[in-house]
Amino acid sequence: MSIYAGKTTKPVSLYEALEETSDVDIDPIGNKIREICNNEITSKEPPERAMGLDNIRNLFMPSSTSISITPTERHVTLALNVMIAMLLDHDPYVYLTAIRAIASTVDVYPDIGFPRVCNDFGS
Repeated sequence: MSIYAGKTTKPVSLYEALEETSDVDIDPIGNKIREICNNEITSKEPPERAMGLDNIRNLFMPSSTSISITPTERHVTLALNVMIAMLLDHDPYVYLTAIRAIASTVDVYPDIGFPRVCNDFGS
């Protein structure tokens, strides 16, 4: 099973999604995404990976008060790349958390997220 990023034909793996965090704009959201990916998403423990997905999702929720700047399209796309890559996780707890995180992010940012999800899973 491969996951495709946007309109490209290149599969996105977790490794590729994490590589994208290395050049995220240096700002509070980019730094937080990078920190979560490096510490939680790459953990060997499924609960920690799931917590990382929830923490990334929470960055984009309107009630999030931890960061006071508005996420850019690049931030949302990066977060979706990580979430979609985590659908390949073998642990059902992580997989289901990824589905919830994707759905929540698309709900808050439909202009960015909905076309992406339809493009990746619509055929």
